Amino acid sequence: MNTATRSLFAALAFACFAPSQAASLMVPAFTGDAAPTMRVTSLREARFANVIEQKTDFSCGAAALGTLLNFAFGKKLTEADA
Repeated sequence: MNTATRSLFAALAFACFAPSQAASLMVPAFTGDAAPTMRVTSLREARFANVIEQKTDFSCGAAALGTLLNFAFGKKLTEADA
């Protein structure tokens, strides 16, 4: 293997481990005549879909209480409110 090929493989390997943005986006899917779009969510967004995320290391109780009140009892509460 020459140096250029090794450099290319190294660049591709490092690109696989690069951090990605956690955002949802619409991805077009071309299937024949119609062009439907599909909503893609990140793993982080899917993980916290029904949970209020804990912002600091000492606010676990507030986040848990906010999650219970928000999703079990329908009270719209944030971690800061709890």
